[in-house]
Amino acid sequence: MKTIDIYLSALIAPRPLFEELMRKSIGGVLTPAFFALLGGVLSATLAVLVLTGVQGESGRALFSTLAVLVPLLVLFVLAFKLALVHLFASLWGLSSDVRSFWVSQTLSFVPFFLLLPLTILLRALDIHGLFALVFIAVWAVSWRIEIIAMSAVYTLSTGKAFVLSLLPLALAFAFTLIVLFAFVTVLGSLAFAMLGFAL
Repeated sequence: MKTIDIYLSALIAPRPLFEELMRKSIGGVLTPAFFALLGGVLSATLAVLVLTGVQGESGRALFSTLAVLVPLLVLFVLAFKLALVHLFASLWGLSSDVRSFWVSQTLSFVPFFLLLPLTILLRALDIHGLFALVFIAVWAVSWRIEIIAMSAVYTLSTGKAFVLSLLPLALAFAFTLIVLFAFVTVLGSLAFAMLGFAL
């Protein structure tokens, strides 16, 4: 399949695409998947820069920095998330090819290609306030592709794939709460110690 066909299939009919991917009948999909991730992240980064009105030399310098740091950060977060999902899937007794899972998840970044043109259109029409809605819509389409990919890769129902996709988010939320609680506890202990010394 050609790259544009893969991207259109991911947007319009993701389930047949991922089922075909699981049957190993799509050759050479690693490169389009990598560029879906990279292009989606760069499109989102540029959309935010366009929305904020960054221009000139400072805009170019900022984009040069973000164009390296943001994809690396997203790649790290995605790899960590995929490892957690695969771990939870293994604990549930599910098995699948990690490579197919990685490819399918990176293809979920295809909708973010649309974010930059939509942002430019919003800026041209001077309706910046709709950016949040556009971003949520693009993210929702991306999440839908991710869930369909997960259900195809692990042969799950859509509901179970949805639950599986929420587990890393729930774990990250719990970890954040634990860190925040520990931080507040340490600050409280220091405050009581200082008050004790002051008295």
